[in-house]
Amino acid sequence: MEYVAGVVDSVRKWFKGPDTPITLPGWNYETYREYLLAISRGRDYLLPIEDYPSQIELSSVWHDSFNQIRDLPHEGWVLIGYQDGQRRLVMPRVAEKGLSHSVPSEVMSAGINRAILKAGISDYVGDIHSHPRGLTRLGNDSAFSVGDIYGLLDSLSEQRPSDPRRSGIFVAEGNENIAAFGTRGSLERVRNSPLGSYEDFATKWYSRYQWTFISTSPTTGEIAEATTPHSPKIWTINKGIAHHYQLSLYKGLANGFLLRDHPARIIM
Repeated sequence: MEYVAGVVDSVRKWFKGPDTPITLPGWNYETYREYLLAISRGRDYLLPIEDYPSQIELSSVWHDSFNQIRDLPHEGWVLIGYQDGQRRLVMPRVAEKGLSHSVPSEVMSAGINRAILKAGISDYVGDIHSHPRGLTRLGNDSAFSVGDIYGLLDSLSEQRPSDPRRSGIFVAEGNENIAAFGTRGSLERVRNSPLGSYEDFATKWYSRYQWTFISTSPTTGEIAEATTPHSPKIWTINKGIAHHYQLSLYKGLANGFLLRDHPARIIM
């Protein structure tokens, strides 16, 4: 964590305000791993939004985890666990199998319990899941569902020592990877302003962009996100929520770097 702090301190001079695009150097994988391990010790280690880097390098293990679920006909799920005192992250080689539109909570719980028993993880700091390309609810752009982001914010609102340290979410969709990270500002916002129910949250954010939220898939009847009319620009909604809750959003091509999309990067 000391290395991450040094990187952050050396570039604070570029930051000019909460609504100003910022320029920060990229993190190599070692720095990124150190940051996730720091978060595993507690959310007091979450950085302010202005201190998130312009790009993040991933390791081959991370790319393998994204790619193993990228082209599945259903959603796949991989946790990002850690072991107390071992200074290492743990990512299962075999993904959990979800449904066509979601990963049920019982599937996640089974995966977590299996990782505790077999890999000795202490907890998890995030997770990766996939969006099959046939999902009409996401339109043509890679994006989080509003439910994905709600789940992250709900995790950030949990304050008991026994609660999971989940502070980031990742999605493999098409030829892209996307990521959302909670920040110090996110914690303040969710702890001072209750989220309410998922249905109310989704309805509010879809309606802000003139879309009607439907909580079940019109084709399978599964719990899912659907909208009318179809194909909204969900990434635009993602960025609206991220601005309100001070989340840091990233996009990148498969097997490449994650590039910060919110707050916007300055290309020098």
